[in-house]
Amino acid sequence: MIKRRLSLGAACFLVLCLTIHVAYAQADCPQFVEQTLESVTAVCDAVRRDEACYGNFSVEASGSSDNFTFSEPGDVAAIADIDTLRLAGLDVEDELWGIALLAVQANIPDDAPENVTIALFGDVTLSSRANNGVQVFYVQTGANDRPCAEAPDSGLLIQTPEGLGEIRLLINEVAIELGSTAFIQQAEGVMIFCIIEGEGTVTVGDVTRTVPEGGYTTVEIGADLRPTGRPTPLAGYDESGLEALPISLLPREIEIAEGLTQEDLRDIAADAEVIPQAGTWQVTGTRGVCHNLAVGYVSGTGALIFGTGTLTVDDEGASFTFTGENGDSTHERGAPGQYVLAMDSPETPGATDTYDTTVNSPTAMTTTITHVSTTTECETISGTATWTWVGP
Repeated sequence: MIKRRLSLGAACFLVLCLTIHVAYAQADCPQFVEQTLESVTAVCDAVRRDEACYGNFSVEASGSSDNFTFSEPGDVAAIADIDTLRLAGLDVEDELWGIALLAVQANIPDDAPENVTIALFGDVTLSSRANNGVQVFYVQTGANDRPCAEAPDSGLLIQTPEGLGEIRLLINEVAIELGSTAFIQQAEGVMIFCIIEGEGTVTVGDVTRTVPEGGYTTVEIGADLRPTGRPTPLAGYDESGLEALPISLLPREIEIAEGLTQEDLRDIAADAEVIPQAGTWQVTGTRGVCHNLAVGYVSGTGALIFGTGTLTVDDEGASFTFTGENGDSTHERGAPGQYVLAMDSPETPGATDTYDTTVNSPTAMTTTITHVSTTTECETISGTATWTWVGP
């Protein structure tokens, strides 16, 4: 019994100590974050163009140069000599928080002294390589991993200098143009682009998404760190999750913008008119039909009536007319970037086909086709179509 009581007492003491230690670590987190950021600013104040600076422990680096050294805070190496950087997540107890700063030329002219600043912090892995003369960064990060409200989640901040126009970067082979400050994460197959100041664009394939401050878009990323999807529609972020971002590491002082509201998003959509480009278009897809066969009505799919043809834009985008293999069809604008065409079904008497078209970019559109029949034997059937601009 004495041994049991001693063991129980020791266990209670251990739990009490652990509880006190965790509470102390939580209370000490804000101070650790503040002191670390001050230290990084001091040791990395002289980083030059196309160099990386080791800001805070721990950063594991692999390099391609025989003289490569990047092992302690204050070390500087050419970005071209770095194969991979692996940063430790924020751990107050062990006093770990991997931070590195990069000064990147990108498409800034040689005679301009400014650089793009990229700050990596927390659970981040970055590699870079030249692709047809363009520097491409491949990034993976943690997410939702901050130990206290005063600490940021893992990720990277990118800030471009003022007065030099749009700066172009490739991250995970997603094309980014910035005249602003962005916060980026890539975790669990999704890359998030938040514009916390200014404006940026994100492009994958033929789809470009313009993101003003307060907004974000996402792109699905595969295991090979290349995009597998297109940028999602603009949305507003929750700024309460971004207030602790280490913007003190950036050369320009900024304030993190408030997240876009639903009213903001409606106003932006109304102003951002996207009009299809005139010329030759290829339209492929299927639409639902209801066939009157001898055995009765059968629902199914039929070939899209459009095919290849010529598109003309009327009245500054109020409508567009497509002249295809089966004649003309005029699509009227229902909302910015949205066009609609309702017509009698060529196969089913008394049925209608409605074509709702979204302009993704001046050279790409998608259409949802809804076939509605008065015949009770057939329910409403939907189809889809893809529009691709071929040339003038």
